[in-house]
Amino acid sequence: MDRGSFLWLLVAAAITGFAAYNALFPLPPYIDFTRFLALSGFMLLCISLAMGPLALVSPQVFAPLLAHRRAIGLASFVFVLAHVALSFAMGYNFDLNSVIAAPSGPFAIVAFVIFTLLAATSTDWAVKNLKDWKDIQRLAYVAFAFSLYHFLLKSNGLFLSLGSRTFVNLAESAMVLLGIATIALQAYGYFIVKRGQAAAKAAANARAVQAQQTQQPEAPKQEGK
Repeated sequence: MDRGSFLWLLVAAAITGFAAYNALFPLPPYIDFTRFLALSGFMLLCISLAMGPLALVSPQVFAPLLAHRRAIGLASFVFVLAHVALSFAMGYNFDLNSVIAAPSGPFAIVAFVIFTLLAATSTDWAVKNLKDWKDIQRLAYVAFAFSLYHFLLKSNGLFLSLGSRTFVNLAESAMVLLGIATIALQAYGYFIVKRGQAAAKAAANARAVQAQQTQQPEAPKQEGK
């Protein structure tokens, strides 16, 4: 099995695990399904963002997986779209004012708009023809930050009390840790890029100085009288 297939196998196993785990909670079905969609979408978003830094840390292992990053990002959008649609219909009864009034509502709206823009510009045509394509795709970091904030406000903590029963909320806790790990990887990847740029600049300066010294004519030797 190649690495790409193994990656998708792990993703499918994680999504299946989310579905099975959320089914254990005695909650209304639409809430369980909404939570499942949110967890799956956020996990896929973290994976897509973590692949770049991981490829810098270990190119031989993770660089081949970059070919799957766009597909994983689009899969994340599909889950996010379903989560937003179900939440808006069942949780807020199509009342946009209620969404805006919620503590994390405006952040969720902005994140969803960015996700939609990213999905719309993930085509081959957009990559070739949009001059600002890279800048648009960098908005993913803004969407991630807003999504993480929305997720933290909506999460139930490590323990979830339902009636007289208390459940360990492993899925949400794992996603919080994954979000923190994604931030750490992004910071380390930024450090690696900046270090590489500084090394390249220093090497270029050294070559320029060496070239100048080579081109300078030697001073004529004065013969002693």
